[in-house]
Amino acid sequence: MILNNLQSFLKTQDLYSSSLVNRIWCKVTISLLWELPFVQEYLVVQILAELISVQKLLENLSIVDKSSRDPPDYDSIFWAIIVKKETLKIRRLESLNFYHFKYFKWKSPSIGQFISLQKLYIEDCSELHRSDCLFLASSFTHLKFIVKILETANINLRNIRLQIHPTSSFVIFSVILSYCIKITNSTLLNLSSEQVIAIFNNNFNKLRIFSFGCGKGLEANRLLYQMAENVPESLKIIWEHLVMII
Repeated sequence: MILNNLQSFLKTQDLYSSSLVNRIWCKVTISLLWELPFVQEYLVVQILAELISVQKLLENLSIVDKSSRDPPDYDSIFWAIIVKKETLKIRRLESLNFYHFKYFKWKSPSIGQFISLQKLYIEDCSELHRSDCLFLASSFTHLKFIVKILETANINLRNIRLQIHPTSSFVIFSVILSYCIKITNSTLLNLSSEQVIAIFNNNFNKLRIFSFGCGKGLEANRLLYQMAENVPESLKIIWEHLVMII
């Protein structure tokens, strides 16, 4: 009896579209999830943790918030995923997607944009064996979560695409420089020219493809000249914005 793909906590019809080996068994096992939408008092984080712990072959999990009601405790969900490393190490969770998050207790309620982590591929919170791609949406500003993932997923992290939010640019970029030196394919947007240069001054000796985006008016040729002395031998392609320049 395996639940492979759970699409949403908020709409029961989404559960019916999931890949279920035995729908009747699933309905009995997680009746609360099947019968009722999640609201705050249902202790979402406990149920999420239980789902992860009992589904040995759970591979894809999506959490969607499109509700106008008071949200569940999403902060606790994030930290449950991170802290329960002893559970994730024996599971096959490879894809964890957060979409359309409007509320965070750690953030001011005046934030109007959606805060969304679009795709996070993980097999293990402390090291990545198969899944090696981290994709963070440009609107995602949950700094502590990003930093923790970068710190714990760095051992085998190979592919990272990150549009750094201006308010958290320095902290996140510093973590990348410190922990993610084994990346082979990197797309980093909203960088300063100094940050671009720092990539090549920081021993990223496995980097093969580097795509970057900086502020308006920045001359790519001038940056390339400054980077030339420290370009790793492994580097094959550099892209500025979406235009290949060498």
